[in-house]
Amino acid sequence: MMTQRTFVSALSMLAVAVSLVGSSLVASAAPPKPTLVALARWTKDAAGKDIVEIPVGAMLTTKQQNVLNSGFTSVSQVSLLAPVSRDDRTPVEFSRVGCSVRYDTWEERYDVVVMETTPKPLTIKSYDEFSQTCLTGHIIDGADVLKLAPSGGSLFVDLKVQQISPEQSEKIKKHLIRQQSALMQGLFAHMIGEINVNETIRIQVRVPPRGETVQSTPSPPAAPAPGDRKG
Repeated sequence: MMTQRTFVSALSMLAVAVSLVGSSLVASAAPPKPTLVALARWTKDAAGKDIVEIPVGAMLTTKQQNVLNSGFTSVSQVSLLAPVSRDDRTPVEFSRVGCSVRYDTWEERYDVVVMETTPKPLTIKSYDEFSQTCLTGHIIDGADVLKLAPSGGSLFVDLKVQQISPEQSEKIKKHLIRQQSALMQGLFAHMIGEINVNETIRIQVRVPPRGETVQSTPSPPAAPAPGDRKG
């Protein structure tokens, strides 16, 4: 019988393989011009320092929601982009959060690996917690925070969701299973999806001045996880 420790170990190795195979997992055509607008919010980190939080989980398209809740392994990425003065120049990425995610339809949970320098496997039971972990960007650099505090500002967010393609899954499986047992081979085959689906949207974000009370424009709520649906 497969143990929780075995599964978590497999997830960790999968995340490492995803990062090693390359950024092609989240590479796609240039995103369209931003048509959605989100509002950042000021909060504090664990040390009590001011930071800016940018939740974009509610902005997922139906296609992106379906990929994340499909039961196959997918990759999500939230990239924060600083606008430049000239319209013909590409905004510059300055922060990114990426996750490998698989929704377990039997256990009704998200098996997530946050793609940090040391991959961090997590078991997440609710969509809200998953959104906070993987679909929320943060501005934590002290200089950037001080610059935004007096009068706020604006930036862009690229929100990418991609299901792993057959070609990419083969590269990952070859990397992972060369010296693995039959159990691990079967596990990786189960974890890695076989459908290539990806979509990127660009969102314009307004950062209010620190301390300003603002009324955000309601956004359509993201579809709940399959386990949250009624009926």
